[in-house]
Amino acid sequence: TRVARGRYLLASEWESLDRDARYCARIHAFAETTRTTQVFSHWSAAALWGYPIIGAWPSRIHITFNPGTGQRSTPGVVRHITELSDEDVVELDGLFLTSPLRTLVDLARSAPFATGVAACDRALAEGGTVEDAILHVEREALVERVDRLDGQRGVRRLRSVVDFSDGRSGSPGESFSRVQIARLRLPQPDLQVEVVDLEGRAWHSDFGWQGRRLLGEFDGMVKYSRNRYLKGRDVADVVIEEKLREDAIRLASGCSMVRWIWPVASDLR
Repeated sequence: TRVARGRYLLASEWESLDRDARYCARIHAFAETTRTTQVFSHWSAAALWGYPIIGAWPSRIHITFNPGTGQRSTPGVVRHITELSDEDVVELDGLFLTSPLRTLVDLARSAPFATGVAACDRALAEGGTVEDAILHVEREALVERVDRLDGQRGVRRLRSVVDFSDGRSGSPGESFSRVQIARLRLPQPDLQVEVVDLEGRAWHSDFGWQGRRLLGEFDGMVKYSRNRYLKGRDVADVVIEEKLREDAIRLASGCSMVRWIWPVASDLR
């Protein structure tokens, strides 16, 4: 399978990659074919860092250059001409790309609102893994960059994304669901609602609506199909565990629970 000019992968290897890994493979293959230093940005930097987007990755690779370079977009490559400071550029796995903060700012200014939210939600999350630490960006840093760019193109969208983003969101599907709930002008839910059962175990539901005795769960289905979620278990065992978890939450909270998947979240009718 051709992934860049003069660069190929075995079809079997290509088929084994998920959509994120395929886009990253194309970026690395492109980098191998160029003689000049490239700074990958926007969607391409997001993919290399591991920030999520909503929908498919673009067909083209995104690069940013400082003004005066004379570079132009070509088939398969979008070249953005804008100022890059030293702090905006980072080396990762032998490639130069925009820093996490600059990547989020560029993406939120140019991508659909839901993609900006999903990426910023991931950046604001506070976890204990190495990946969490690498991707983490403080809200204050985002707000400061918004203020610095005031009046420039796309800043109004950037400000809306930053204001809406919430690090408690547990997945891109949950981020997208919040955006859709807002678009429907439904009451905004609280996130990661804790429920303690009679045995003292703490459970968390993705969404909760106080005063309505209602909990909500986004089910991305990956827990039933990918090995890293199955962890050697049969799909049937995972389904049973999820059912027992839901029963425990319902019993302890006394709330009703609704569940939905991607097609439901995508349909505003």
